[in-house]
Amino acid sequence: MVDLCRKTGCKTYIVHTSAAQSLEHIRKGKAEGLPLYCETCPQYLLLDETAYNQTLPDSLKYVISPPLRSKDDQEALWLAIQDGTVDTVSTDHCPFNTLGQKDLGINDFTKIPNGAGGVEHRLALLYTYGVLQEKISLQKFVTLISTNAARIFGLYPRKGEMAVGSDADLVIWDPISISEISVKTNAQTCDEDIFEGTKIKGSAWKVMIKGDFYNN
Repeated sequence: MVDLCRKTGCKTYIVHTSAAQSLEHIRKGKAEGLPLYCETCPQYLLLDETAYNQTLPDSLKYVISPPLRSKDDQEALWLAIQDGTVDTVSTDHCPFNTLGQKDLGINDFTKIPNGAGGVEHRLALLYTYGVLQEKISLQKFVTLISTNAARIFGLYPRKGEMAVGSDADLVIWDPISISEISVKTNAQTCDEDIFEGTKIKGSAWKVMIKGDFYNN
């Protein structure tokens, strides 16, 4: 992909980056000034391949693409976020139930539906394990989840900015809210969550769309 970007000059957005080796190619391309952008997801920052050691059917929920990698890859991703190699943190939200969906492949790996939910807890996970653990600043957090995406996809400064003339699409963040991720309280109605039992701090207290508060 980086080579095609180099040859064509086409803006290139690489999604779900999970491996340290991939980051090296992307970092080199960016250093050349290529119009190259990189996204990763919370599961690659916080989970690793040891999840696949769990017994069936618990391990089925971690079957995603790309798969979870090593702790070394995890660390490389955090460093890539810090140095600007990674531009955005998204989720690849694709939820399934374990019972009745994922377990269709319990005896045949090729039949396991591929994917996991993630959009519901993206901000809280990145805030808790990025900002509060001092891996990223609060401003970097905003850049990763909002500003950079708006810039890359041609929406800035209408989106991704607080300024006169910008859309008043705002999230008012509660930094002290404490909770635990659980299928019992999730908005998504699946019987599994790859972050089940994970403690998170912070939540969206209010959401404003074009200047009006949104009530769900």
